[in-house]
Amino acid sequence: MITWITTVGWSPFAVINPIWAYCKENEKTPDKLFLIHTENMKVLKNVETCKKYLNEILREYSNNNFKEENLISYQIENETYEIYSLAMKKIIDRELKDDKAKIILDMTPGRKYMSAINMFFGLKALNNSIQVLYLYLEEAKYQKVPYPLTPIIKNELVDIIESAEIFSKDIIIDEVIDPDDEIIKNISDIDLLRKFLVLRAIVKDFNTITKIKKYFLAKKQSIRSIELRQILKELLEGKYVSITKVPNKKQNYFLYKNLEKADKYIEETLNQLNIGEDGG
Repeated sequence: MITWITTVGWSPFAVINPIWAYCKENEKTPDKLFLIHTENMKVLKNVETCKKYLNEILREYSNNNFKEENLISYQIENETYEIYSLAMKKIIDRELKDDKAKIILDMTPGRKYMSAINMFFGLKALNNSIQVLYLYLEEAKYQKVPYPLTPIIKNELVDIIESAEIFSKDIIIDEVIDPDDEIIKNISDIDLLRKFLVLRAIVKDFNTITKIKKYFLAKKQSIRSIELRQILKELLEGKYVSITKVPNKKQNYFLYKNLEKADKYIEETLNQLNIGEDGG
């Protein structure tokens, strides 16, 4: 059971688009949604707009298995941090009575203190039962645009806690002279370079999507999650890597492992450029 909790304010698409992105990127869609809101007339109108879109989106991506009664309006007296905190606690405590429950807190809409409260509950959660997501937009002009009309390269759904944890850690590359640095200089085809670096990252135990992105960053290369997922999909289909789901409650938390075909590909690539594992 996946429960999605979000806040409706002045921008309906700040509520709608993260859920739309999640449904597009994940096989399992939310089973229940809570829309926290006040009784402000404009906000109430936005709640109805959100409901209309979300019902259609969830029906489409769940193959008509989503139940309309599971799209729940949760009205609060006002937006003070005390009232908001109490509402979040009540919803979370009730949902976590099911030991198989997973809760997603969307910090995209709402005020800054609401985001801070979401992070508090996410960090406090045991067994990864709460995930905090944020739909990052590179340009503000897309804030009021439906998700499918936003260029893929201009947005990204981010697991905030996982990303902050991984990207805040120092990266250590064992080699004094890293052959990957020579590969970066010698491969001009960006697709081939990315494929090679993904496999090299996995070899070095950067074996989740976020960790692979961390490795790219360390190598002064950039890759978006959606682009990385496509590469990993192709590598899986080509039998270069295998995938194992981590036994916890987080969605899309997988470990990748190189197969023999990947090891041969790395070795052949290094040999073609006369680069050994010691960099020479």
